[in-house]
Amino acid sequence: MASEMDEDRLFAEIEQHLAREDPDLAARISALDGQFPDTTTPPASDENERQWTMPISLILAAIAVIGLLLTAILNAPPAAEEQQRPPTGQAVAQLLYPYGGSD
Repeated sequence: MASEMDEDRLFAEIEQHLAREDPDLAARISALDGQFPDTTTPPASDENERQWTMPISLILAAIAVIGLLLTAILNAPPAAEEQQRPPTGQAVAQLLYPYGGSD
C-alpha cells in the first residue's frame, strides 16, 4: 500500500512539473481528463446482483447434495436377504431328471 501512495505522490509531482513547464499541455491534458471517465475505480456493486446470487448458490448446493446422495444409493451393493447356496439333494435330481428317468 505504501508503494501505491509513493507512486501517486510521484505522479502528482511529475504532473506539477509538466504544468509549470508547458501550461498548454497541462490545459489539453485537463480537457482530456474531463472527457474520459476514470476507469481505474471499480463500478459500484449492484444490490440486485446480490439479491439473486445467494438463492442461486443455495439451489446449486442442494442439487449437488441430492446428486451425491443418489449416486451413493444407486452405486451401493444390493442387500442380500439370504445367502444364495447351490441347490443340493432332491432338488438337483429333479433338475437333472425332471421325468424321473436316470438317462
